[in-house]
Amino acid sequence: MFFDRENYLPIPIIEGFNRIDKLLFKDINSDGEKEFIAQRLNKNYETGREEGHMIQILKLEGKTIKDITSSIINNFSSNNGFLNDPCSADDEFKSKMRVDDTDMDGNMEIFSMKTMYIVPDGFNHIWEWNGSKFIKVSP
Repeated sequence: MFFDRENYLPIPIIEGFNRIDKLLFKDINSDGEKEFIAQRLNKNYETGREEGHMIQILKLEGKTIKDITSSIINNFSSNNGFLNDPCSADDEFKSKMRVDDTDMDGNMEIFSMKTMYIVPDGFNHIWEWNGSKFIKVSP
């Protein structure tokens, strides 16, 4: 399918997340079809801070894009007042999201390390595929 300015599909909007920082297109669940994995942020332009983040997973179905986030990943957002999760409001992605088979077990992992440098604060965000859903294995 070819898309141009007259023929495009909008990515579903999520209230409270005003920016997509990274968008990947990979087969994350080994079903033979690629999904879109979006790293979404809520950027506060007054303070310059990221006040929440989430992973959004989308599937292309014909001429529509379907949001399948809640059915394929758990704990996918920070608690920014819109969605609930154990992350804190200012627990930002300090590095870019990656989606790869990092432990070479044949399954994809979704992760963002807290930073490229050694620092005492922040958390790594890691989700592992359990055969039917991505489960968050980090704080």
